[in-house]
Amino acid sequence: MAKQYWDFIDIGEAVTPMTKPPLTRVQIAKYAGAAQDYSPLHIDDDFAKTAGYGGVFAHSAISLGFALEAVSAWVENGRILRSEASFRKLVWPGDILTCKGVVVEKDEQNGEARVRIDVWSHNQNHDNVMQGKITLVLWRNDKEEKKLKALWPPLSPKTV
Repeated sequence: MAKQYWDFIDIGEAVTPMTKPPLTRVQIAKYAGAAQDYSPLHIDDDFAKTAGYGGVFAHSAISLGFALEAVSAWVENGRILRSEASFRKLVWPGDILTCKGVVVEKDEQNGEARVRIDVWSHNQNHDNVMQGKITLVLWRNDKEEKKLKALWPPLSPKTV
């Protein structure tokens, strides 16, 4: 993807959508390890079935992780400050998730050029599985980036 700069991003601009291959049980198990969340609902089919589910399902946050990946690929040279999400439906092994986003706000806080993006993920049935927001800090333009010669824009000490 190309670099994105605050001066040239418009409200309403779409993030390049990202469609992930079918989710595997191995990915779910790896996510459990990375998140240190070993709930048997995510790794033990018999337990999940006994609990009233058809089998194991993914951690909800995996859909936010995919959206963060899509935004990071689209921006390339930005720094993610914050993300939040609400999870709408369970994600199952075999689901194909598509992550999308749109720029909804540009502002400056603490001397930082910030962009807020509304993001969502839907499955192959077009069910919305996640709705969220991602806030980024961006370089204002390529001259600012070259002048400071850094990979990512600096953060102010006041960044929350």
